Amino acid sequence: MTLFLDTLPAAVLMPLSLFILLLLFFLTSIVLSVILFRQRQEENQVNSKSQTSLKSNGIGKATLLNELKADAASNFNPVYERIIEPFIAINTNWNYSYVNGKAAEIMQREVKDLIGKNAWEVFPEAVDGEIYNAYHAAMSTNEQTVIELYYPAFDRWLENYIYPSSDGLSIFFRDVTAQKKDAESILKANRLYHFISEFNQMMLRSESEENLYVKVCQIAIQTGKFRMAWVGLINDETQMVDPVVFEGAEEGYLSDIRICLDGSTPESQGPVGFAVREGRYNICNDMQADPRLSPWSAAAAKRNFQSVMVVPIRKGRVVIGVLVFYADKKNFFDEPETRLLNEAGENLSFALDLLEKEKWRKHSLEAILESERRYETLTRISPVGIFHTTKEGYTTYVNPFWCSLSGIRDADALGNGWMTAVHPEDRLHLREGWNKATKEKHNSFSEYRFLRPDGTIVWVLGQAIPEKDESG
Repeated sequence: MTLFLDTLPAAVLMPLSLFILLLLFFLTSIVLSVILFRQRQEENQVNSKSQTSLKSNGIGKATLLNELKADAASNFNPVYERIIEPFIAINTNWNYSYVNGKAAEIMQREVKDLIGKNAWEVFPEAVDGEIYNAYHAAMSTNEQTVIELYYPAFDRWLENYIYPSSDGLSIFFRDVTAQKKDAESILKANRLYHFISEFNQMMLRSESEENLYVKVCQIAIQTGKFRMAWVGLINDETQMVDPVVFEGAEEGYLSDIRICLDGSTPESQGPVGFAVREGRYNICNDMQADPRLSPWSAAAAKRNFQSVMVVPIRKGRVVIGVLVFYADKKNFFDEPETRLLNEAGENLSFALDLLEKEKWRKHSLEAILESERRYETLTRISPVGIFHTTKEGYTTYVNPFWCSLSGIRDADALGNGWMTAVHPEDRLHLREGWNKATKEKHNSFSEYRFLRPDGTIVWVLGQAIPEKDESG
């Protein structure tokens, strides 16, 4: 063959070489396509395992876990990184042996900062908590478990699928924060509407300002489920806000804090001082991070007060105090919450106005009744006959001395009955004068006789004085 090729002319050799090169390129392309196709099938198979299994129940996750371990043992591609959901592996010494990117993102750490580290040293706040106990229980019993927990450090709700083995624990996470927040928002809204409803009903039954303050704090804790609630009133002499009523986890907090209103000290710059000075509500949704709360943040942290809302209390248009709510979660007071609680504060102020008006009404009524009692006492002991009529001239009252003069009972004198005691010869003249005085509303003087039932006659001088109000 070599001799033949050597003897081929150049015109034949050139096209033949080109043909061979093209043939080799074509065959190489086919081989590469087959390899790539098989790799793509293998990748799709792994992704399908991850996606399908993580959407299934715990048994599906366990099956996937076994397959992933088998794949890893056979030096397959880095299968763990293909898992869609967050995944970690912890060995029997409680050290992280594997953390994928999704899990590291949730844990707010870098993967390199976790691998080989002890879980309880990285997150010491978890020791003796729910997740700590769940991990230890799974490790000791060698039983799979699923637990849903809130992680304050991450501000997330996670569903934990925990699978024990001789090597340690394998844990899948599923972030259910959005679902939990939606459910919590509905529960919180229902709880708040019940609070407002009970509060409004209570206002109708309260008979005193002190009772109103006590009841609103009780309802805030029992129905509103706040961590703590208190009412404070402004002390004009000291320019401080003095707590008068509280309910909930106070635990000495109000004794530890000092709230002044001078506007120049740190103790006057918090939400309470703002609400009093500005006459409108104020909130803080992170009491540990807000610099305005620095004088009280340490005391608040001890009682797990995370968020606070302050609503001013008014009498008339004057701010007289504050109604304060605490929650044990950050970012608790959202727009619907603040709107309804501010409405509660306005209703409380309205109730105080009603109580004040009712107090003055009762005071005025008592004054009137006392005045009437004095008047009745004076008329009873008076040595002159006294009678009282309506503006139309109908008698409504006669005193005992008038009865002794006329000789008739007080009940018989009411209306126009008193005229029967007047001597028949004087009635016409007296009636004309009486009607004229009643119509013209002026003083009248009359001299006439009473004819008693026993036939005796008593001469009297009658004087009538009209009573006039502001309108005359």
